[in-house]
Amino acid sequence: MQHGRLILRSLRSGSNIRTNRYLSSPPRKSYGANHTPFSLAWNNKVPSTAKAFSAIILSALSVINIHPDVLFTIGPPILLSGWYTYTRRDKHLFKKEISKILPNGKLADEQSGRLYIRKYDESDVKNYKRNVDSIFDNFKVQMLEIAERRILDYISSNLEEVKGKLPQIIDENDQITAKLGSDSIETFISSKVEILHETSDAKELHNFIKLSVPLYLNQKLEKRHRIGVAEISLIEIESPDQTDRLAYKYLIELSPYKWIVSSKDKVKIDDTDAEGPYESRFLSEDRN
Repeated sequence: MQHGRLILRSLRSGSNIRTNRYLSSPPRKSYGANHTPFSLAWNNKVPSTAKAFSAIILSALSVINIHPDVLFTIGPPILLSGWYTYTRRDKHLFKKEISKILPNGKLADEQSGRLYIRKYDESDVKNYKRNVDSIFDNFKVQMLEIAERRILDYISSNLEEVKGKLPQIIDENDQITAKLGSDSIETFISSKVEILHETSDAKELHNFIKLSVPLYLNQKLEKRHRIGVAEISLIEIESPDQTDRLAYKYLIELSPYKWIVSSKDKVKIDDTDAEGPYESRFLSEDRN
């Protein structure tokens, strides 16, 4: 099977959801990806100003049509309960994401299957040739390149599983027909998390990162069709003896793009069956 390079083909006849290209915008700060046509349209198509204006209109209508005594009586409790629900939901989603990447709640010291990227050095002249001019660009270019390579390797070793959940990704000749939308990270969120290591009783503080990227069938912007989304969860591990690189424990989830998506529809890729570490192209070039 050819998997050193993604092969782009037309939509399979079974796919009935197509999307046009949306205008690029900064990544949305969220744990939830755009799995469905509705979430994609709401998050990427509807401008933030329109959402804010709608909220203002609804608030104004409520003030006009509700008696002031009633408004002052039930208004504060509703606002307080809304804020409390939002914060609780955010904490719940955060804990859920951590439990997915660390099912037993501990971080193993084994590093054989981790992802490695080169640290950003603003004085390095190679950044100009690589179109990297910030820490985020450095992370994005390397991480998406490694993630795509890991996805290809996993699919080539688990064809039947992927065919059952994401049939559009593989054609009748068992060739991969999708590509990560490396120019359009849709969601990106990061936070700190205390994690217990398997070989010690002490907790250490690590960076947790989650981002989502669309899966397309065609590389050309004006023709490509969305068939799914890749969610990449990462725990950053900085080694004192490796000053030029960062290591990441990871979980990659591939989901189809359709109206209803459940956990059973997802293809989950982690480091449990990875054949050795995955280094970014930047690290390989610097070593050579």
